[in-house]
Amino acid sequence: MKIKQSVLLLVSAYLSLNMAYANDSASNDITSVDDSVVTELEPIVVYSRGLKESRLDAPFMIDVIDYRQIERRGFKNVMESLASLPSINIHNGGNASTSSIWVRGVGSLTNTSMDDNSVDVVVDGVSNGKTGLARPLLDVERVEVAKGPQGTLFGSKSEAGNVIIKTVDPHSEFESHIGTRLGNHKLRGINGVLNVPLSDEWSFRIAAQAEVQDDYIKDSDTGRPLNNKKNNAVQAKLRWNDNERNDAILSVYYDERKNDIPIILSDPFNYSTKTNGLSHNAYRKNAGISLKFKHEFDFATLESTTAYHRHRAHVYRPLRPLDMLGVLYDSMGIPAPMRPLLNNYYAQGSNNRQNINERLGQFSQEFKLVSELDSGLAWVAGVYLEKRKRDFNYDAIRGIYLWDRGPTDRGPVVGADPFNAVIDREFNFETKAIFGELTLPVTEALKIIAGARYSHESLKYTGTWTANPNIPKSAYTEKHKISDSFLSGRLGINYALTPEWRIYALQSFGNKFGGFADYGTNIAFAKDNHPYKAAKIVSSEIGTKFLSEDGSLGFDLALFNNKVKDDHVTTVLYPSYLTGTGNADTRTRGVETGVFWQMNEQWRFKADMMYLNTKVTRVPTESSQITTKGNQLPQAAKFSGSLGISYNSKPFHAGFLGESQFLGDVNIRYVGSRYAQPDNIQKLPSYVLLDASMGIQSKHHDLVVWTKNLTNRKYHAFGIMPGYAGLPAMGRTVGLNYSYKF
Repeated sequence: MKIKQSVLLLVSAYLSLNMAYANDSASNDITSVDDSVVTELEPIVVYSRGLKESRLDAPFMIDVIDYRQIERRGFKNVMESLASLPSINIHNGGNASTSSIWVRGVGSLTNTSMDDNSVDVVVDGVSNGKTGLARPLLDVERVEVAKGPQGTLFGSKSEAGNVIIKTVDPHSEFESHIGTRLGNHKLRGINGVLNVPLSDEWSFRIAAQAEVQDDYIKDSDTGRPLNNKKNNAVQAKLRWNDNERNDAILSVYYDERKNDIPIILSDPFNYSTKTNGLSHNAYRKNAGISLKFKHEFDFATLESTTAYHRHRAHVYRPLRPLDMLGVLYDSMGIPAPMRPLLNNYYAQGSNNRQNINERLGQFSQEFKLVSELDSGLAWVAGVYLEKRKRDFNYDAIRGIYLWDRGPTDRGPVVGADPFNAVIDREFNFETKAIFGELTLPVTEALKIIAGARYSHESLKYTGTWTANPNIPKSAYTEKHKISDSFLSGRLGINYALTPEWRIYALQSFGNKFGGFADYGTNIAFAKDNHPYKAAKIVSSEIGTKFLSEDGSLGFDLALFNNKVKDDHVTTVLYPSYLTGTGNADTRTRGVETGVFWQMNEQWRFKADMMYLNTKVTRVPTESSQITTKGNQLPQAAKFSGSLGISYNSKPFHAGFLGESQFLGDVNIRYVGSRYAQPDNIQKLPSYVLLDASMGIQSKHHDLVVWTKNLTNRKYHAFGIMPGYAGLPAMGRTVGLNYSYKF
């Protein structure tokens, strides 16, 4: 079913069900603001250790973004929400395989493949890897970010940390709302949620959205937006709960993003690109189904999660962006007389194209036993199985051009290179793991945390290179199989100085499986590509946490030191642009602190700060053209921080709206200067972003006016090698969100 049809059906359901419940609504003359308006304190419960616990009892720092922050700040997807945190850095490469994420500076030195992941995104208990970065925040209860290696419970995709997304489950009360979203760049969208209790044991919930917006990058040839971006999604859940010991939730979801293509521009603040009519289009689609079952024993809860996750991605754009031709010519030493002829060559779609297609299918099964919180000894134990297949197709077939300088002097051939070809890669992964973690109370104040995970991972890889039919070269196929067994874990203590104040120390060690680069080019020369080694991390963290008895004041402070051996690098040889794989060792250390204060029922204050010191500590010969010993890590600002103030007025009567509240929210984000890439050539300047929102909320109406980057700060979202090219970040955006609750 198409997304637009889903939205129309959802609206129809609102109308019919609202009539069915009209009598109940009319019989309850409610004049006070409902629970969603009442001021609630910062969530003090976290789930990053696989069980429900106080944030004081988690022996590492955790950021929580709840649904109120998502709504007020207008976060549309996981990537946007994470970008608001000082400890997180993201490179949005347009699709999952070319995007990167770092926590406290830890992550791959350069992008290698979609499988090379240091931060897992886990949605409703299902690993999404980097494909989860594009997931929309549709009907989301909370986003939870755990810092430091989380491989004990979540495996080798969580070398640097993990992100847990929890969507809202069906419940036993009728709930529905429909909303719209409008903004500049012709942003317009519709969204809605419907929750229906079907019986005492069964309930159903569906949420959907359809959104479209013009690209902020213009086509300089036409003056029109480069693309029309679309963000559509639907999610449905069916729940059975016997109100005793059993609970089961069947979930299905589908989401898509169309034409979200970061364009690399040579001018950092020129919000237009020359296309000459060349195609620039893309999509990313996620879909899946999962069944989560819980059974409560007297001593623990059994949780079973069975899931299938599918990802599809397509990118069709120029192989050589026209704005980047000068950078290309300079790096390759192209003489000036030849450049106009090459400009004409690359201006034709048949000579300047890359068609990238990715298909991923992942089946996973996890069984987990979780102890009861009041049992004294808290523990988690389980087994995990995952089979993942990914196909990567890179089609860069283009025309062949012979530069003729005269009747008898024939110049070089353009397009007769080994990359004028199709490369097909197939990756078949299998993961088996057993894991467990316990929190042992030694005394009333002291607890010991110990956990371990033993994993066996294997990969069968096949790559095939097929040249342009006009190039007389035979195809080449390579096949490899690699496997490894890992032991991950952590050991720590958590000591209660008082009921409100903890100090903790944690030593963690984790792993990230090796593999093959998506863009390795040895295959184009009839040679096998080499795998990059598995990365290993050792992380130390000591810290303190405070949370007042009423939850109104909280404070976190952590000192950390991370050492990564054999982090992953895509090596590039200039000017040939031949790519391979390599490894390098890194070190990150720093201080992170956060504080929140609910000053009274109206005012709330939150601040976070990060100091980061990073260094490349060892560089093998094969990686020496990418980085050097002593260089700083990419996208790792020495200083970064955020400050937020929110306001809820006391309830007042607002005419036909009834009892209402004014809402206000101001957030400032500072990111210090940092190097764009591990070569430490391009240094991106610091910037400050100011976001704000204000609105009014009542029993039936929510209206919020918001702005992002209020001062219209111009800065690079990221940079690339070689040279000083990059993507200008989006300027000021303004919008309005309105929803009506039935």
